[in-house]
Amino acid sequence: MKFKIGRLVAVALSVTAMNFSAVAGTLEDAQSSGTVKIAVAIEPPLTIMDGSGNLSGAVPELTRAALKRMGINNIEASVTDWGALIPGLQAHRFDMIATGLYIRPDRCETILFAEPDSCAVDVFVYKSDLANAPASFADVAANPDIKLGVCGGCSQEKDALAAGVTRDQLVSINDPQGGLDLVLSGRIHMFAFPDLSANAAVTSSGATNIVSKTIAGSPIYCGAAGFRKDDRTFRDAFDVALQEIKDSGEYSKIVTPYGFNAQLASDKKRSDYCPAGN
Repeated sequence: MKFKIGRLVAVALSVTAMNFSAVAGTLEDAQSSGTVKIAVAIEPPLTIMDGSGNLSGAVPELTRAALKRMGINNIEASVTDWGALIPGLQAHRFDMIATGLYIRPDRCETILFAEPDSCAVDVFVYKSDLANAPASFADVAANPDIKLGVCGGCSQEKDALAAGVTRDQLVSINDPQGGLDLVLSGRIHMFAFPDLSANAAVTSSGATNIVSKTIAGSPIYCGAAGFRKDDRTFRDAFDVALQEIKDSGEYSKIVTPYGFNAQLASDKKRSDYCPAGN
């Protein structure tokens, strides 16, 4: 009986060790294979994908540059809804999130963030003839007739609900173009999104009757790559590579053509948003 129990324990420990090795070796596996699986949510100019499936945008280009410095030359991208990014990462459907996911204290409890790679403020986008246009989420909450577009699981949805906006007032949108289409068709009054993405959609649409205005009280949000809690070695190595890119001036060359403020992301730190230890 002792032999059987001992053998079962040994097998269990062996399986546990194999599982730990598989998790702890994400960086090593990626460097060995030369490929890493990333998750992205399409949101120009952060992330862009053309009709042929070619991925570009400020964050994917930064990610490629950082991974290359780490000896990883290929990425396999999975397009994922914003709300499914963290659950998918935790379920090992991909190795990292690389799409400008905002660093938030609640998210810091479930994943590890790299240092910021992009920063922005949130804006409301609406028709110029909207009477008494809300200036803040609190203003939206005070007018129950207002229909506001937000993407599910995004920071804008969380901020709206925290300000008292009801679920009945919220309409789910997948991206700024979708939000703009709903505004132009009159199905919603306005939508909330990060300024760069929203403004890019407005510009590309050619619409002349659209206003994009910073949401009153909106803080500076910064996005960063996300990693599983047990992939700290991977995250730390990515941090080193990203800092090298910032220090060399390559960072500015990558993000400036997409309209990003390179200095803003260089000044902000993960510690501005996450508690110590993340």
